[in-house]
Amino acid sequence: MGMVDTLYDLYQRRLEKPSGFAPVSTADLEYGPPAPPPEPPPPTLGSRVMERILGMSGPRAAAEGLNTPEGQILAAIIGGGRMPRPAISKGRLFDTSRKVLEQVPDVPQVDFTEPTWAKGVPQRVIDQRLGGATNMRRLQRDVDAGIERGGLGFYNNEQLGDAFTAELGSKKGPERFQNFMDSVAATSPRSKVPMNARNASYRYWQWMQGEPPPTIDFEPPSPYGHLAQRHHNLHMAELMDEGTFDPLNNPKPMRFSQNLQGNYTPVTVDAHAVKAVGLRDTQGRLMDVPGPAYNYVGNIFRELARRNSIANAQAQSTTWIGAGGRTGLKSSDDPFLKVLEDRIRITAEKEGTSPAKVLRDMIRGNRPLLGIAGAGAALAPLGVPGDLPEN
Repeated sequence: MGMVDTLYDLYQRRLEKPSGFAPVSTADLEYGPPAPPPEPPPPTLGSRVMERILGMSGPRAAAEGLNTPEGQILAAIIGGGRMPRPAISKGRLFDTSRKVLEQVPDVPQVDFTEPTWAKGVPQRVIDQRLGGATNMRRLQRDVDAGIERGGLGFYNNEQLGDAFTAELGSKKGPERFQNFMDSVAATSPRSKVPMNARNASYRYWQWMQGEPPPTIDFEPPSPYGHLAQRHHNLHMAELMDEGTFDPLNNPKPMRFSQNLQGNYTPVTVDAHAVKAVGLRDTQGRLMDVPGPAYNYVGNIFRELARRNSIANAQAQSTTWIGAGGRTGLKSSDDPFLKVLEDRIRITAEKEGTSPAKVLRDMIRGNRPLLGIAGAGAALAPLGVPGDLPEN
């Protein structure tokens, strides 16, 4: 009997609270024909866990084995260290409570070289004094409102990354997690978050199926089309050809993907961030593309993060939500992880399967997620109704 089985036996005895063990009596023993072999002892904890795991391989076996009642007892008995919760469990796939999502993920926090222009920040931008006291007070109110509405947790997808690792292993899992989040970043321009998650799953599925990079005129089937799909095609082609985004000439997608992967140090400067800061063109109109002011706008969010003792990405996400009323934000306040799970559940309901299976299939690149309208074969060159400009 191994250590785990011994501990389990003691654990069971403690639960049963035995009064003691009576000595064995030999008074009634008789000689005669050999007795039949004794009944085999009940299976031990270790054998029950292994019985559940046999036939499976890889991290999925461990995750599913530990998700059994026997595995839960095993985890409780071993104690000592932190036993990871199975990435895919019954009920909700992910814990999207604010207490969990407002934590900064336990991943390396690194920054990138920020894009610069030979002529520097235009004087017209500097003259707007966007980092001045008046504008910073307005932005602080946005941060406060965004924190109140749960904006600190928007980017936390650590549990999804754990699910990729549990399904695909410690090497391939993180790589595919990055591929998926890169696909989210590639399909984010002008997208509301639910459509972004859905369309990203389609592009990721194509990528994992070995499809060639899309041409600029590629038209995804319904419901995966979009008003900005030519832009999405360019991003995906760059991603599939090069394996990553250009962090200097195309700064927003890489930083957005990094934030979604849990690296909160880079600052995503999207259309809503630019509008929230109040950057204006030479005609006095609000801009939605920072151009040579990318790093200048990013530094405003870094300062907001410093003042509020939060991460850079959290300063951007809280402002994104808090200022949404004046920047034209159409998405809800829900964190990305909750939005993704909602897409997964819609797909599971339409197909009569479990959300856990849909998630596993999505992770493995075996299927994309469905939208409210379901998936069809018709092309959608003009996009899906309701896909309004977003970021």
